[in-house]
Amino acid sequence: MAEHFLQMEYEIQTDITVTERIVNRYSIFRLLSFIISFCLIAIGVADHKGGMLVAGGFAAGLFFWFVICFTRKQERLTYLQGKQEVLKAYIARFSEDWKTFPDDGRDFLSAGADYYEGALDLDLFGNASLFQYMNVAGSAKGRGRLAKYLTTAFGNIPCNLVQQDIIKRQQAVGELIEQEEYSLHLETLSKCFRRRHKDLQQVSGPSMEQEDGHENKQAVLTLVFAGSCILLTLVSLTLAVFQIISYDWFVIMLILQLIVSQAVDGILSAHSNTAFSYMQYLAAYQPFLDAVRKQDAKADLLKELREEIGTDAAKGIKQLNTIGEALQFRHNPLVYGLLCMLCLYNMFLFVAFVRWKQRYSKRIDAWMNSVFELEALLSLAVLGRTREVSFPKLVEGVEPVITMENMRHPLIMEREVKGNDVSLVKELRLVTGSNMSGKTTYLRTLGLNLALAYAGAPVCADRAETSMMQIFTSMRVVDDVSQGISTFYAEVLRIKNMITYSKQQKPMLVLIDEIFKGTNSADRIVGATGVIKNLCHNWIIGMVSTHDFELCKLEKQEQMICNYHFDEYFEEEQLKFEYQIKEGRCTTTNALHILRMAGITD
Repeated sequence: MAEHFLQMEYEIQTDITVTERIVNRYSIFRLLSFIISFCLIAIGVADHKGGMLVAGGFAAGLFFWFVICFTRKQERLTYLQGKQEVLKAYIARFSEDWKTFPDDGRDFLSAGADYYEGALDLDLFGNASLFQYMNVAGSAKGRGRLAKYLTTAFGNIPCNLVQQDIIKRQQAVGELIEQEEYSLHLETLSKCFRRRHKDLQQVSGPSMEQEDGHENKQAVLTLVFAGSCILLTLVSLTLAVFQIISYDWFVIMLILQLIVSQAVDGILSAHSNTAFSYMQYLAAYQPFLDAVRKQDAKADLLKELREEIGTDAAKGIKQLNTIGEALQFRHNPLVYGLLCMLCLYNMFLFVAFVRWKQRYSKRIDAWMNSVFELEALLSLAVLGRTREVSFPKLVEGVEPVITMENMRHPLIMEREVKGNDVSLVKELRLVTGSNMSGKTTYLRTLGLNLALAYAGAPVCADRAETSMMQIFTSMRVVDDVSQGISTFYAEVLRIKNMITYSKQQKPMLVLIDEIFKGTNSADRIVGATGVIKNLCHNWIIGMVSTHDFELCKLEKQEQMICNYHFDEYFEEEQLKFEYQIKEGRCTTTNALHILRMAGITD
């Protein structure tokens, strides 16, 4: 798969090289035509030579034509460079280079979030995280939507409504994976947005709320007043032309219009700033919205998003851009003052903007929701282009079920990753094994794939089925000195949450890595035994890794408990690992050998 993206990147680089040459040529031609035009017109004016003026005008026309050509090719070059960045990011995902992506989503790791502990344990956010690998969203809300979906598994989710939403996302993500060129096009537009509008990435845009009736009344009164003034001015001009009154009255009317327009300009400037804010925000997304509107869709969710955009998005943004371009004259006081004097320019612009908001402000949220949702869906589709994946089947049932064939860790390169099967039905696995044998990775692999399944993304498995359940983890436990909480006590609090939730008898998955490793072996075995027995219920499935072989005896005491293990072997005195889960308890250890390898013991 990497070769596919390498070939595409090579072709894009060829296009970039050619386009850069054309851009440079147009830049030179633009400069030369301007100089020639200026010189010819100057000579024509100085020497009163009409031929020179005509030639200068022709050169000026060429200048504007070269400006247009230069702008179009520059936009094309920007797009190609954006697409090259998108393709390079995909190439990086086939190695470890993706871990250098700047956006790792660490801002979502808020200690107060319900999903904080699970997200930290499973590497959903932060350095070398699933978010860092998958995210292609260019907006703050698009990133937030992706984070919301990735943390679905940590909410109270076992309901049919959520399951239906997941299935709709699966269908949409599957279609986006199939439509690679379209998806890469949208990702490129998002990338170009990030490059051009870095200041907009962390904002949600201007207020999209519909103004109250007061502003609408202002617009009506402004229109009536401005129309009346223009009418009186035209009447005075007409009467003056027919010598009924003096031209002084026409001049007086123009002066009054200038005074009135300048008097209200300060009030109208706030609306002008709002218009600019709308224009800047929506214009940045216009190519994205146009691409979605023009694309046929089969998946229900993609159809809904396309319908939300509708044909009015392009029309509305175009009208707003026209208003924004008209407002640009504010930067030229002489021209702006003349227009205000002649036709109360600023008042009519105010009326035009209020009418635009009346018609489109309620639609903006729908347009932007489509953008944010598509950015999240495009991110969920990334895995389908860089890994061997399948979409999990969501099964209904009160008791939790997880079945995955050849389950693999999504963040480990495919040439290195080892696949394992898992089938959890009324089962709590005790996983033993030597150091570095793969216990923790196995637990994380299951948790990450389940998070992907509930997000609506494909999972790294040949086949997968799962019911809806909430995930609880206790893996990367740390102390909190500021709160006087030790590592052991922090783990106790996490496990207490599991047991408390279990009393609701709702489906849940528990993943506990090296249970109670923060205390002595005697207390650890007693405490772990009590916890494991408390988790033996039909509505609970999970895995508990441990180095304490004594806990393996629980298999004979509790029907739900099963022993599994990872082991190692020696090859020419070198420690080797298979990373394959096997039934039964582990019978080997390697701690002393690792200490000898490190030169700590003899």
